[in-house]
Amino acid sequence: MSEIKPEMKAVMIAAADKAAPREACGLVWGEEVREVTNVAKNGGGFFIMDYEEQVVLYNELGRPDGVWHSHPNGDPLPSEADLHYHPDGMRMYIVAGGEVINHGIPG
Repeated sequence: MSEIKPEMKAVMIAAADKAAPREACGLVWGEEVREVTNVAKNGGGFFIMDYEEQVVLYNELGRPDGVWHSHPNGDPLPSEADLHYHPDGMRMYIVAGGEVINHGIPG
């Protein structure tokens, strides 16, 4: 899936706005998007998804197609850490400046 539906973008943008100045994060399955709690101590410039929430979602929905997170600083480009830690074979979505940018499958 190259583009995501407006209602999916709305969920990501609302979560990012609510979490700011911390990063929001979550997972994507086809047309399903879910937020996952960011448990990083420095959540303003990094995210770590809550492990137990991920397990529940994997059990409910299977392996996700993508990972999304926000950049409260408005930078739409993936950071070095984003690229380094991004799961293989999954799409990357970044919420920045009120938009959702689909970075495809980095690699």
